Amino acid sequence: MKTFLTAMIAMIFFSILVPVFAENTSNNADQRSEENIENTYIAVSVIRIRTGPSTEHKAVGRLDKGSTVKVYEKQDKWFRIGDSQWVYASFLEERDAAVSFRPFKVTQNINVRTGPSVESPKVGVIPKGSLINAYEQKNKWIRIRKNRWVFSKFLSEFTNTRSGPYYIVRSTINVRSGPSVKYTKVGTLLEGNLVKIHEKRNQWIKIADGKWISSDYIETIDK
Repeated sequence: MKTFLTAMIAMIFFSILVPVFAENTSNNADQRSEENIENTYIAVSVIRIRTGPSTEHKAVGRLDKGSTVKVYEKQDKWFRIGDSQWVYASFLEERDAAVSFRPFKVTQNINVRTGPSVESPKVGVIPKGSLINAYEQKNKWIRIRKNRWVFSKFLSEFTNTRSGPYYIVRSTINVRSGPSVKYTKVGTLLEGNLVKIHEKRNQWIKIADGKWISSDYIETIDK
């Protein structure tokens, strides 16, 4: 009789405990999901969008450099940014929602450093008159892309008064007579130059008659 009563008590105890445990687990999962939805990232390079979390899945589109997306799920080194839309995590950088993204004009030649300090290594120079996008600010330093910082004293806020969508060239790039590397090189654009898109053909854009550049090296002007 004692054995029977002990077994009954144990069954009642587990029948109460298990649903409570399951409910808590479900709530924790929901909470993690909601936290993921709040995470906003910026593309630091052109990224292929695939139907699943691997390169074996079909490519269904791409994210342009500078695009912002929300991450809803993480799986290994892949992020889900929509229904059946996955991108490789290494090409996304978490964005602080409080940061105001805006374009600046360089007022004189300016050194580019790996961190927000004159003690950080110099990795390049942006010439006077160039345009840059600001993605983060620390004291008097502006981050213009991943691990690239400039001193804000030599920047002034830029307002695009020209008609039509304009883009900033993010790296020195060859200008070609047609939409392919097979076409003749007819010039060069420098980082910070401003271009207008007249036509798109695959990953190439026409910026003028007989002048094409790869879209991998341009970035929208954030307003």
